[in-house]
Amino acid sequence: MGIGPTVAVPRLLEKVGVSSAEELRERTELDWREKGINEEDCDGIGYLLTSGALPALETLRVSEE
Repeated sequence: MGIGPTVAVPRLLEKVGVSSAEELRERTELDWREKGINEEDCDGIGYLLTSGALPALETLRVSEE
């Protein structure tokens, strides 16, 4: 079972160099390859995608390491 979004999302944003979720709202493309993404980070990514926090997103590039 994964961790909750209140833990996963801030950790993910710190790892990928984003200061806040608000910063992501207008981004149409995110390239998070080679950022050391792990299973815990995937929980955060899943939350961001399903919560509507990324309304403008068209392309997401991720590689799990």
